[in-house]
Parts: sequence; C-alpha cells; structure tokens
Amino acid sequence: MHSREKKLISICIPSWFTKEQHGKYGMHETYWFAARCLEKLLARTDRSKFELIIVDNGSTIEDADIADRGFWKNKGQDAYNEAITIPSEYWKQADILIKNKNNVGFGPACNEMFNVANGEYIVCMNNDIIVWEGWEDELIAILENKELSPAPGIAMPALMKQSKDAVFALSMNKENVDLSMNYDKIGAGAEFGSLWMCKKSLLNKIKEKNDGVFFNEVFKLGMGEDRYAWYQTRELGFETYRTHKTRAYHFGNATIAKVSDRKIYTERNRKLLEELKNNNKKNEVPSD
Repeated sequence: MHSREKKLISICIPSWFTKEQHGKYGMHETYWFAARCLEKLLARTDRSKFELIIVDNGSTIEDADIADRGFWKNKGQDAYNEAITIPSEYWKQADILIKNKNNVGFGPACNEMFNVANGEYIVCMNNDIIVWEGWEDELIAILENKELSPAPGIAMPALMKQSKDAVFALSMNKENVDLSMNYDKIGAGAEFGSLWMCKKSLLNKIKEKNDGVFFNEVFKLGMGEDRYAWYQTRELGFETYRTHKTRAYHFGNATIAKVSDRKIYTERNRKLLEELKNNNKKNEVPSD
C-alpha cells in the first residue's frame, strides 16, 4: 500500500472479477482488460497527483486462474497474450483497497470509495476504460472554466471512435488518437457514466440531498444511478459537460455483460429513475 496523503485527485475504480467472465477476446476477459486498463492509467497519469481507491467487490478470481498463458485465444494479436498483472498485484496498486465479502453492487461500492476519498477532485472510472496522457488536466480545465453557463458540475471525456477493438486501443499511443473532430467544442448535457470527474464539494452537496450517499442505492447493476446523479447535479444549478480535447476508449459492458439475468433490471431501473425525478418535482417549493 502507498502512504496515505492528501492528493489533488481521488480516482475510484470498482472491480468485480469471477472465474467465469470469459468473452470474445479469451478466457477471463473482464480481468484481462481491467488489468491492462490499470497499467495504462498508472503509466499515463502523474502519480503524484492522485490517490487510487479500489473496491474488490467480492471477487473470486485468484492468481492461479491466470497463471497459465496457454489458454488465451490468440486472434493473431500479440497484445492479448502478453503476461498480465496477477490479481494480487492488481489489488496492491491501490492506496486504499476496500474488500467486500460479497458483491454489494456498483452504486454501493462507489459510495464506499467516495466516502473515503480526500481529493479536491473525485474521479469515478469503470475498470474497462483506457485513457491517454493529459486526460485528468482536460477534465479539471472543464470544471475550472468560469465562462461556462450553467457552471460545470461534472466533466467527462469524448470517446475514441477510431476502432472498437480492445487490442487495437491498447496499442495506441497518444499521438495516434485523433482529436480533430469537435476539438474546440464543449458539449453540455453529457451523460457518460463510465468515466467522469467532479469537485468533492459538489459530491458532498449531492450526498446531502441523497440521504448521505452520492449514488442512490435503489438502482441495480450500475444502470440508472449515474443518470439520477446527473439529474441532481442540474437540480443544484450545475451542468454536465463533455470535452473533446481528450479521448477515452470504453470497452463497454465488460462486467455487466457477464451477469446472466441483467436484462430483468433494465426496465425496473428506468421506472425507478422516472419515479425519483417525479417525486423530486412534487416536492419542489413553488415560487412566489
């Protein structure tokens, strides 16, 4: 564990790895990609700026499960067959590691991390995200932009869309990432829940409105709690913005796609989101 000290940024990453999370890229696909994403994050972000907080959300994968490199599917792409960080080393990268005996869910796991984060800026990052150098500076620049109206509350990157292939994305250096499209534009109303940054002061304001938690824990499987947080951000007079001066690659559903009954929660969470919004509107104090 690294020593605990006050940092500019707290990066929070929820992680849940089982022995059955295989996919089109090979065995233990979810862990393989998460390990690669963490490697890129640590290599491309100034370590003096941030503390890393990880939740082990009841993972069952062990070092021995990935010790034999022979089981990887090789699609002719060497990057997949490179040795990857074993799980015990993955967890050791955290400044703060929260270990849950069972999977408590995405929202509750994130709330656990937010409760111990001490950075001025809080980052919530799924473990299937690739970033490139300077990403954190561009998000901070959005949050500190005094010309934006409404004032910025949440900052998010635009997505890298040159390829959907994870191995290709892993091979890309910053110089290979095309930033030309919409480079000078800042998009309001952004709703990308897999990588975002806010000031801790805003996070605390939403916790005050939300019974002491940032993400409302009535939602399941990481579907809906982010959109409700964006709604609450706007209710406080702030806006969510996307910057095109940095890009992130998102694998997408690297974990949730491995949950067999996930679809039963989709409609349920949509209804919950609308109910919460409607209840908020009913409780608004009418203006004179």
